Amino acid sequence: KMFYHRLGSEQSTDILCVEFPDEPHWISNSEVSDCGRYLIVYVRKGCDPVNKIWIHDIDQTKGIAEGPLAVTKLIDHFNASYDYVTNDGTRFYFHTNENAPRYRVASVDLADPGNWMDVIPECGHLLDWTACVKKDLLVTCYLEHCVNTLYIYNLKGEKLHQIPLLPGSVVGYSGKPKDDFMFFKFTSYTTPGVIYHVDLSSDQFPSKVYKETSLTGIDLNDFETKQIFFKSKDGTQVPMFVTHRKVRPLLEIKVGENLWSHS
Repeated sequence: KMFYHRLGSEQSTDILCVEFPDEPHWISNSEVSDCGRYLIVYVRKGCDPVNKIWIHDIDQTKGIAEGPLAVTKLIDHFNASYDYVTNDGTRFYFHTNENAPRYRVASVDLADPGNWMDVIPECGHLLDWTACVKKDLLVTCYLEHCVNTLYIYNLKGEKLHQIPLLPGSVVGYSGKPKDDFMFFKFTSYTTPGVIYHVDLSSDQFPSKVYKETSLTGIDLNDFETKQIFFKSKDGTQVPMFVTHRKVRPLLEIKVGENLWSHS
């Protein structure tokens, strides 16, 4: 069940907004759209990774619930996962695996709910998550050959930039549609943790170190990680990581007939 609670009031006065009396295994949660006008209700069935999407227009009730909410059942079946990314008016953008096991970003207009459009189509790599920043930019995190990659798209699905990363993992993210910057945390075999700031006000999207975890007694700059691939028995290219001390360059000095090598 989902209730409307007014801050400072008694719980006994909460107003029931959404319930499923005939479906004891259904559970729900919700979030407010970036524009503040819509309530997105997620309806899930137990622990299955699928959900429905119901949408309530908050303007209809002036933000005050007095009983069960009137909802548009945009997605009313349990056949895939749908996560709200952002909306531009009545056009909503979702991160979904509907007909796309590696996920994609799709959009639909509430005025034409049967007409879904691909914004970022499924590709050969897993689209781990998608977020909206600076109102009309999409940040996407892919898993490519066991490492994370970050890209920036516009709402038309045009790729604008790839954020340069060494082989590793993006383990944290912070950014909002109202901001012209974002942060993300990166770790790798030679990086215990570094937080980057990305300036979205520039078309170049420059990034810089904001905070970094430092270790005593070891200089991580002395090490490097390389990703290599080897072929398995069935021909599959298997990624592997090799971490080692950086090889110091060989200095050769020729004096007369003698060759001196120093490393």
